Amino acid sequence: MGWNRFNNFMTGNPNNWNLKFKTLYSEVFKNHRVKKDVFVEEITDHPKPWKWLRVFLFLIVLSVVSFLNTILVGALAFPWLALIVASIVPITVAMFLYECITHEKPKVLEIVLIFMVGTTVSFLATGFLNIKLGDIGLDAVLVAPIIEEIAKAIPIVLAIKILKIKRVSTAIFIGWIVGSGFEIAETLGYSTYFGYMGIFSQLQFLPNGTEYVFSVTLDYTTMFARFFFSFGSHAFWGAIEGAAFIFSEKKDKPKMGFGRFVIWLVICIVLHMLWNTISTYISNLAWFIVLTILVQLIYFPLFFYLLDAGISDDIIQKPSNELENSIEVETIPISE
Repeated sequence: MGWNRFNNFMTGNPNNWNLKFKTLYSEVFKNHRVKKDVFVEEITDHPKPWKWLRVFLFLIVLSVVSFLNTILVGALAFPWLALIVASIVPITVAMFLYECITHEKPKVLEIVLIFMVGTTVSFLATGFLNIKLGDIGLDAVLVAPIIEEIAKAIPIVLAIKILKIKRVSTAIFIGWIVGSGFEIAETLGYSTYFGYMGIFSQLQFLPNGTEYVFSVTLDYTTMFARFFFSFGSHAFWGAIEGAAFIFSEKKDKPKMGFGRFVIWLVICIVLHMLWNTISTYISNLAWFIVLTILVQLIYFPLFFYLLDAGISDDIIQKPSNELENSIEVETIPISE
């Protein structure tokens, strides 16, 4: 009873836990070959994503090749490596969440526009909302999380409203897409800045004054550090904000509408503050790794909690006339 009350208070969903991990990952390691003559679409309440693992492996291979390019081609190939590495987790999870949408799947063009415009607007809002306390540490820990989460929430809410999204699963995906753009851009910026810092401070120009050589190697530390801890970052916080807006639209408790959104937004801000505190004030490498892993572990239960909310919402909003069985459509071959 306690769980149902808490769940209903946070998400507007009175149902029990509906996420089944065995079902969720049941198709991951199966062979999925596309048949030419038969199109099979399974209508199901519970998602069974599997393409995300293929996307992950593809990006890993691409990053390895891109790493070799920085050795074979040189330092000018580093930004592409940083972009690929920064995209591995955000794009993989984006595919996972997209596969989890059983209704209201956005079109490809809509996804591209949400990614591009949402990222641009969130950075623009961050610039307009920029406030400084005068202390670098306090600005990073207290001010930046508030500004950046509000800035990301603006395009996320606008996208949900413009597309008239009603499902939690789709709102989570939209929030993740906007947050992914913010996260990829930030990781790319930090990775290239610190990766090139040593190089550009020690450039050696040849006697003719127009050609130069790099006297030190690239610094991959920032890039790999942000990759390993990229799950619990802007993309995830954006997903929370997307879900929060749909939660606030629930009619179960009209007075809780905006308050429910604020609660989830505050959770995002607190998690952001926690991450910034560790990255700003913890200088000991061992403690930094331990604390960061502990913080990352918080995100997984929260991620699956949101995923369950999406599945439960699909069950609640399921049309009464929706087919329960699989549909097989045979295509008629055209004679030449």
